[in-house]
Amino acid sequence: MAPIFTPPGWSRNEHDLDTEGYWSETGDGQMMAQEYGLGKAVPIMCRTGGDVLMLIEANATLYLWNPIDQCLWKITQKGGREDIVRMIGEPDGIFNLETELATPE
Repeated sequence: MAPIFTPPGWSRNEHDLDTEGYWSETGDGQMMAQEYGLGKAVPIMCRTGGDVLMLIEANATLYLWNPIDQCLWKITQKGGREDIVRMIGEPDGIFNLETELATPE
């Protein structure tokens, strides 16, 4: 199996994603997912630069989450997860993604 593509400036490292803390069953990430009615959220990757942004998946849907601004965007762009990840890695790719702002339930 080929390695999963990770765009420059992003990480899939469990330590960077804080899977045992932030995304644990009682962590802030899962609390946010419950607030938005997403069910269990799985972190896919996070930015490693100056901004805080995470790509997460819940119920086979991808989202971008900014825990500082408390904003969640549902990715409505057509394509599979790896297609979306590759698009994020393109220049201005993240800005060209089709998204919609999610609202808490």
